[in-house]
Amino acid sequence: MERVTKQAPPLPAEQPARLPALAEMPDRSVTKVTLFGGAVIVFAILLVGWLVYTVTQREAVDKLKTKDLLHLADSIAAKVDGQIRKAKETSLLMAEDPNVINWVAGGERDEALGAVVGRKLTLLTSEHGYDNSFLVSAVSNRYWGEGGTVLRTMSRSDPEDAWFYANVDNRKPIEIVLDYAIARGDTFVFVNALIGGAERALGETGVGLSLKQSAEQFQQFKYGDKSHLWLVDREGTIYLSDRYEQAGTKLNTILPGAVSDELFAGFANTQVVTYRTAQTGTIDLISRPIESADLDIVFAIPRSESVPFLHKIRTNTLLAVLASLLLIVAFYFYVSRKLADPYKRALRHNEELELKVAERTRELSLKHEQLTDGIAYAKRIQDSVLHSEDVLREAFPVYFAIRQPRDLVGGDFYWAKRVSGGTLAAVADCTGHGVPGAFMTLLAQSLLNRIAEHECQDDPARLLALLNRHLKRTLRQETRQGDTDDGLDIGLLFIGDSHVLYAGARCPLLVVRGGEAEWIEGDRKSVGYRRTPLEYEYANVQLELTDDLVLFMSTDGWYDQNGGANDYSFGRTRFAAIVAGQAASGLENCRTELLQQLREHAGSKEQRDDITVLALQPKRKQVQVGEATR
Repeated sequence: MERVTKQAPPLPAEQPARLPALAEMPDRSVTKVTLFGGAVIVFAILLVGWLVYTVTQREAVDKLKTKDLLHLADSIAAKVDGQIRKAKETSLLMAEDPNVINWVAGGERDEALGAVVGRKLTLLTSEHGYDNSFLVSAVSNRYWGEGGTVLRTMSRSDPEDAWFYANVDNRKPIEIVLDYAIARGDTFVFVNALIGGAERALGETGVGLSLKQSAEQFQQFKYGDKSHLWLVDREGTIYLSDRYEQAGTKLNTILPGAVSDELFAGFANTQVVTYRTAQTGTIDLISRPIESADLDIVFAIPRSESVPFLHKIRTNTLLAVLASLLLIVAFYFYVSRKLADPYKRALRHNEELELKVAERTRELSLKHEQLTDGIAYAKRIQDSVLHSEDVLREAFPVYFAIRQPRDLVGGDFYWAKRVSGGTLAAVADCTGHGVPGAFMTLLAQSLLNRIAEHECQDDPARLLALLNRHLKRTLRQETRQGDTDDGLDIGLLFIGDSHVLYAGARCPLLVVRGGEAEWIEGDRKSVGYRRTPLEYEYANVQLELTDDLVLFMSTDGWYDQNGGANDYSFGRTRFAAIVAGQAASGLENCRTELLQQLREHAGSKEQRDDITVLALQPKRKQVQVGEATR
């Protein structure tokens, strides 16, 4: 076949004539360019100044919302939460105390135990800092206060006592009740625990503590006079505030309605809401839940108090921009007038360079096209030389072959040849990818054909040994100081009338029989490399030929393909599991499932290596179901 060599088209004759016109450029053009350049510099400096301030402002506000406000809210919540958690632990300890349980279970008749329990109730207020302590018996209905004295007798008919009987009936192990006392201007937290746990529910005991001290500590966290702190419940009632007069009111009477609705729509979740008012400007509002109670800490801080340094940054940035403008514009006009003539020369030189670049680009494009055409033609030659479909179709009624080079040409191939007494079949992985690998495939297959025709036909192990010797001598790799170090991994089968012989050089054979898959490893020495001895002898493995026998050989490109969520390789174990599960339903289904699983595993990952698979089912007299895939 005659090949036509493409030549780059000549450059247009009129293009060089454009260059002298630059030397005649009038002065006013240079002035326009100078003015335009000055305007660009002024705009660039203004833009940079604006970007610097905008980025600084955004980062400062982002840090305020994502770190500073959250840290502050966490600190406040931790103080309130710590008090409530401690009260819960104290109440549970009382409720689980054996003395308390035994005393209440006995109807509070044991005076010794009663004295012990009374002292415990007294200690809770005198030494542990709680404002009150109590014990209510469901056995005797007596209400015991701190000091071990009976304050009253409970009654189911009394509405004021309904809370106690409701808790005992509901058998909730522990309950937190908040109560804002208007007369005292304080918020109390009562922590009630079932005596004996939910199973016995002998009564309730607990402690009460005031949160007024926490309200006073709120003042320490404020940024300024315009910021506010509140402790609110799900209904919006304010239990604690940095301003005592706000306690007991509703939060929606202080905040705008839309802001209040947004805040309570996400109650019990940490959230930051930003809004504006005419008087205060931008305000950041953070809501942080209290884990031990159904309450939220709400903190409102004006942006003017949280990031006041932004005003100084804006002023300093503006001054720096103005100073830079004056200096750079003056310098630019001075330099541009001194360099007017060199500028014209630079334009001319630049156009000359552009013409040269365009010419080189066309030359490179043509060379790339020629190289691509050459590789595509080499692919046709390689496909033609490696073609074994006729032999496979004649020898094996049921088979399939897959060959997927990573590039247009590759270093993998499968091979089959009819010989006296049977058929030889092989799968090989040669050194390298692309064009170097393709050269190796042609050399290796040529040597295989020569050996099978003139030296050995029915002994795979001997055939591999001869291939090793011929390849090492052909490539001058008999010693470790050879010019090259190339070779191949190969699995070779001889399939006769009643048995199968297998020999492998780092290319295992997968045998599937009766739904079970078994790997047969070949020798650990590859063929042809300098490290493989010249007289190395390979070993045969003999298999009985049965109707349910299916044989698989694959290059390691399939097993090594990476992908999946963790970017792991496909692996031999998964490959064996797929063919074992699909072989009984036919090799066409097996081939389809293998390709589907490989595509899903690889996903968007590029193919790492050449891939070749050959599957054979000797002696099964069925219609051919597989075609070679290139």
